Amino acid sequence: MRSFDAHAFAYVGAFEITSDNAYKGSTPGDNPPMLEFDTFTHTATNPLVNSLWTGFFGIVSASNFAIHQMPLFYAALLNPLDRRYAMQCQAEAKVIRAYAYFNLTRLFGRVPIIDTIMTPTHLASARQATTQELYAFIEKDLLD
Repeated sequence: MRSFDAHAFAYVGAFEITSDNAYKGSTPGDNPPMLEFDTFTHTATNPLVNSLWTGFFGIVSASNFAIHQMPLFYAALLNPLDRRYAMQCQAEAKVIRAYAYFNLTRLFGRVPIIDTIMTPTHLASARQATTQELYAFIEKDLLD
């Protein structure tokens, strides 16, 4: 979750500067991509937009890996407390994934739901989920 792409400069621009919780500062010519957020003129070519997309989907990818690996740990563990902890880790990864999807849908609207480990080819053909599907997916992860 400490990804620079997801939680640093781009995050401040997208969530704080656009809401007037933060001020871009400096001169208008300093950091044109951030100025685009400040003036609501950003487009898909803004590098900060790409940072947010890759950063939050990187969190989704890491979460998916953890979610799908925990049952393997569970099966190999002998101590019931260790098994319980493995499933707790899986649940925590689902909370992190829900957080990433919450931000993705706030930023981009309809995005694909990726809930497994995918090849780049499969990922490229993933369809956009509806807003209702996204929020249902987020809620399910949080309830799990």
